[in-house]
Amino acid sequence: MDEAAAGVTANLGELKSHASATKTVALEPGTYILYCNISGHYAMGMWTLLTVTP
Repeated sequence: MDEAAAGVTANLGELKSHASATKTVALEPGTYILYCNISGHYAMGMWTLLTVTP
């Protein structure tokens, strides 16, 4: 994933296995992709779509 081209809005940093984190961001309505940017993880399915509605 080319983060510069995608327009990264927020980054949680690297998490340890089974860890969690919270990040608050102000998003305009639209569809966003949440993904793991560790090499190979996106291709293994570590992503999901997030839809923000007004």
